Parts: sequence; C-alpha cells; structure tokens
Amino acid sequence: EVTYVAGWSGSTTITASAAGCNGPVTTTHVVTVTPTVSIAAFSPATSTRCQGAGAVTTTTTATNSTG
Repeated sequence: EVTYVAGWSGSTTITASAAGCNGPVTTTHVVTVTPTVSIAAFSPATSTRCQGAGAVTTTTTATNSTG
C-alpha cells in the first residue's frame, strides 16, 4: 500500500523486492499523480436577455488542466 500526503503531485518510482530460491529480484513501477482539476465560476454568473437580443458569452477557466 502506498499513500501520499494531501495535495502532492508528481512522479514516484515504487520498487518491490523479494528474496527466495531464485532471488533476490526487484521490479519497479512508476506512478504519476496529477493535481485535481477545478473549474472557476462562470463570468458573468447570471445574465438577462430579451428574446432575439443576441448571444451572451460566458467564460471560465480550469486549473491544473492540460487541455
């Protein structure tokens, strides 16, 4: 079992080893932990439009995203 501190991100190499008749032997596994993605509130948060008055564009951004 592998645990990480809250908020940690990055790559970790985990190495397991075993001794025995044909040992010792080792193997590795790389784990990449990415930060949590979040989305900011829309801006503007609310809008009022009359019918046929055109479009309203709202925007927001995501943090810790790659696309």
